[in-house]
Amino acid sequence: MIASLRGRLTSEDLDGLVIEVGGVGLRVHASSAAAGLARQSPELVALQTELIVREDALTLYGFADLDERDLFNLLRGVTGVGPRIALAILSLHRPATVRRAIVDGDIAQLTRVSGVGRKLAERLALELRERVGTPGPAPVEISQADGEYAAAREALVALGFGAAQADEALVETSGDAGERLRAALALLGAAR
Repeated sequence: MIASLRGRLTSEDLDGLVIEVGGVGLRVHASSAAAGLARQSPELVALQTELIVREDALTLYGFADLDERDLFNLLRGVTGVGPRIALAILSLHRPATVRRAIVDGDIAQLTRVSGVGRKLAERLALELRERVGTPGPAPVEISQADGEYAAAREALVALGFGAAQADEALVETSGDAGERLRAALALLGAAR
């Protein structure tokens, strides 16, 4: 199984990313967070991956961190959720948002994903409520966050912290991106 890859982004299209690893171009169907990371540093892309083997295809899916990959596999365990729908869920919502929606039974949030109707959203909430773990604090949606928050979050992710870790550390910070980054690093360092 291919659990992760590190290489250079050579192209991106509607079918995903092509990452060159050791002279071989691998097509990776990536979550929006993983695609964003690849665009930020195209010369050194590092993704967590899941290889899905079918009778007629080997398909590689890419994720920004282990949390995304683990949730992808958990979602695929629900009847009616294949890899494409699981990836669509993670491309529209961050893992903390998905977990919170499942635990809270927030059907409206889950049905915002193309391909997820009311019955499938209810099945997700019912089957995974006990298995997704306790969600952290209500996540801050990046689309609503200010630019300084987003810049500090991107810096933390680039330093190797998971997106959920970055959000937890940044939620109480203020100031410009540098101030937020220093405060978050201090919190993350104290937590180790």
